[in-house]
Amino acid sequence: MLKVLAIPAHLEGSGYLRICAPAQAINKLSDGAVHVDLMLAGQLGPTFTGPRGQRQVQDFPALDYDVVVLQLPMVEEVVAMIPHIQAQGIAVVADIDDDIAATPKSNPHYDKIAPETNPASNWRWLKQGCGMADLLTCTTPYLRRYAGGLTGFRHAPTRIIPNAVPMAATYEAKPEIEHTVVGWSGSVVTHDRDLTVTGGGVARAVEGTGAKFLAIGWWHHVAEQLELATEPPATGWLSLAQYYARMPYLDVGIVPLQPSAFNIGKSHLKGLDMAAAGVPFVASPLPAYKELAESGIGWLAESPADWEAKVRQLVTDAPLRTDLSAAYRDTVRRTRTFETCWWRWAEAWQDAADTKRAADERRTKTRGGARATA
Repeated sequence: MLKVLAIPAHLEGSGYLRICAPAQAINKLSDGAVHVDLMLAGQLGPTFTGPRGQRQVQDFPALDYDVVVLQLPMVEEVVAMIPHIQAQGIAVVADIDDDIAATPKSNPHYDKIAPETNPASNWRWLKQGCGMADLLTCTTPYLRRYAGGLTGFRHAPTRIIPNAVPMAATYEAKPEIEHTVVGWSGSVVTHDRDLTVTGGGVARAVEGTGAKFLAIGWWHHVAEQLELATEPPATGWLSLAQYYARMPYLDVGIVPLQPSAFNIGKSHLKGLDMAAAGVPFVASPLPAYKELAESGIGWLAESPADWEAKVRQLVTDAPLRTDLSAAYRDTVRRTRTFETCWWRWAEAWQDAADTKRAADERRTKTRGGARATA
């Protein structure tokens, strides 16, 4: 049995999607071949010495695992633990799902992750930690650049593991609503100017067809950036369970994204969430959404006129929406849920353990040979 300790950066959001949910599916579905324990980094109990920027591990516990998975290892103390974990013959896997170093300064979280404003937890530590790992798992090919660490001298092996959704999300009921609802999920605060790529096309389609607009998230600046006549209703912050239950309220979804370095590194998670809810959607033609469209999920819009035409078509063609809704949910159920994709994580972690074990054995033989020669 492969024994894995998985350490999420947090328990909601990406911590759930990248670590907790896959771990739960593996423990349930791997027939005992893999067992995953979940723990936060602070629960490991190491002690540290030294000033900020030069923290060193003073005491580190013995661990009975084959693999330790670190999600977003961007805290100095977490990075300092990596050699101590590896010294016990345990493979270290780093997992990332965003290009943290490309976070725009307009993002309210920027000061929390930039080296100049937060020396304890930032993208320099993340790059170093990813480069030190025995395997880097990530959501998109663009994020493989973190495998080179700070210098690019040593590149960790990489494995792309796309995001998934819970199977239950594909069975959330779609409510009966009199009017057609077009919607977006997110916050303008963390998606600055993304909605502007529609060039008013979505607003023209919504207002020209008499559809309603709903923001699943915060309403602030949504009308301004989409060029809607009035501020739309909004749900406010939702837990993941509430989020999955609310998504089917949409009939048509939009996923507009600026072609920024940060967005190019992003996965197609928002579109996948919509597809799981049976919501046909239109997205910007970034790499992740091109890949999703090629698999039969989602439409792409290249221009404001394209946004208007495609949203209008989906709003006015109810039979088409019904067909797409059923097809999207079926595809997600078969190919994009934790229950059908758990093996991707399990396989990657097993490979990391095997590779680490083989490398340690080679080093032991080399040292033995050197001593015999001497």
